[in-house]
Amino acid sequence: MNRLFKKFDKEHKRCYIECSNDANVQFYLKHGFEILSEHKLPHIEHENVPESDVPKITFMHRLPKSSTF
Repeated sequence: MNRLFKKFDKEHKRCYIECSNDANVQFYLKHGFEILSEHKLPHIEHENVPESDVPKITFMHRLPKSSTF
């Protein structure tokens, strides 16, 4: 992952990810990503899934680091 970050930093490119697992969100925050927004997926009544189990999607990005330019 660091090799990819160095490439994106050198090319002045932003990384973008979507996470549906809170543990992954924490992982990406530690690697320089920032949360853009969070959205809970719609609950569909006829599916046998409790509303509490409907995942949240977290949209994140990592801006290029200027120290590698």
